[in-house]
Amino acid sequence: MSKFSALDHSPPAETFVDGMGLGTSVDGISGGMPASAIDPATITSQKVVDKDTGTKYSLRFIENLRDLDVSEVFSANASITFAGGDVAASVNTAFDFSHSHASTGHSILIFLECEKYGPSTRMGIGAKLTEEAKSLINDYPVFRKQYGDYYVYEISQEARFIAVWKCTSQSESTLIKFKSSIDVNVATQGSGKLEAQLNSAAKESNVSMEIQYNILGDMGSAHINLSAGVTENLALFNDNCTPVPGTVLLRHYSNIEPKIPTSIPMDPDLFVRTRKAFNDIRLAMLLNSTLPSDDSSRIKRHSKIEDVFHDIYSKRSNCSTNPEDLESALDHLAGLLDELHQILTRHELIKSLQTRSYDDVLKGHHIDFKDDTADWVRSQENIGTFSIGMTDPSAEDIKKYGIEHVSKGSGMDTRQEYAFLTQVWGSLGFPGGSGVHGTVIGFNVISHRLDGSNGWWGIVPKTAPLGKKDLAVSVQSEGTKGMHWSLEVWYIPTHLYNV
Repeated sequence: MSKFSALDHSPPAETFVDGMGLGTSVDGISGGMPASAIDPATITSQKVVDKDTGTKYSLRFIENLRDLDVSEVFSANASITFAGGDVAASVNTAFDFSHSHASTGHSILIFLECEKYGPSTRMGIGAKLTEEAKSLINDYPVFRKQYGDYYVYEISQEARFIAVWKCTSQSESTLIKFKSSIDVNVATQGSGKLEAQLNSAAKESNVSMEIQYNILGDMGSAHINLSAGVTENLALFNDNCTPVPGTVLLRHYSNIEPKIPTSIPMDPDLFVRTRKAFNDIRLAMLLNSTLPSDDSSRIKRHSKIEDVFHDIYSKRSNCSTNPEDLESALDHLAGLLDELHQILTRHELIKSLQTRSYDDVLKGHHIDFKDDTADWVRSQENIGTFSIGMTDPSAEDIKKYGIEHVSKGSGMDTRQEYAFLTQVWGSLGFPGGSGVHGTVIGFNVISHRLDGSNGWWGIVPKTAPLGKKDLAVSVQSEGTKGMHWSLEVWYIPTHLYNV
């Protein structure tokens, strides 16, 4: 028995695609524009006067990518209409820093948006179907194949300037300081003050910045100058850009003829996934270019996202006859998004661990004395393990973060017996000769003498050790008694998190 999905009578605003006009037909699944079912002689238009006009400015900070609403960033949905022939014109309407070589540490995004609204045009009352379309109402599959599901009911004129700063630092605390120095109200005072504040704060905080633009509108003979500042480009936009068709409102044909069904023979789950696909692609582009990663992995993922975009776009047109092909393409996209969200999850863990200072991680350990090298923790009776960070991850955490563990290899163990009239020193380290590489999330320093005579251990240098790729622990004996220490480390492998 066939499964059916319900179509919205009046879906949210969609992206305008070249070739659209009032009454243009739109297929609710493929996004194609078949012949219109409306008699053109019955189409009238009227200006919409109850909508906002003029110019608006807004400034937004995106610190947590989980809070990102892609449809808000691009001011329109992309579930039905989506220009599909050219990735440069389609996917890259998403902001994409994938091919930059700037620092890939902690990042925040700052969006400066300027919008101009022109008049909207709406279909007047009285539109009627053509005689041919009326004859097919009782043969809905044929009607739908010939005319699609929706018609363009309203077209809004818009001009939009979006500048996005990707602000990156190796230190989370540095980014917090950077953001706190920015006046969020400055955007309403003009981009010049905002840009000056950002440049000054970035210089003082040692934060790197990259800028990208997204422009909607008719710029005439003017062009955005990528080597110029945002202030100059916004002035260029304001002086030259006029609104163009930007978004459309669609209406289902049942609004004209109630006998036309509003359900289609398509599995509801596949229907929902298809409607989400292009917004998900935009999100994937933005996540891939913003999350910390090495250049090679980021660029490879970028190429995969482009490929899956083409795949979904082409296969949704044939989903009625070959739904399995579309499902496979959507599964591929879901896998890419899952990979990106896993990187985000690991990044959030690393960020939380990096907030722990040197003094903080040593709390609970008895520091016997301090010198320029380290704060020295003394061995104790009946205590064999000194733990720092995540050293007992659950099976769920191991799977969630991709945690691995190492306790063997060169540099993971140091043993020196009694030395005549000489205190002995040693070192433990990661990765050392362990043969593995990754980001440290926790470690145990293990004393193999439980009588309290094993000497001392200390983290060197005197900096916070968690969330880093290298770990060094120095050990020293108590007088000439010798010692035996070892190290075990929990880490996220480099191939899963490489910053």
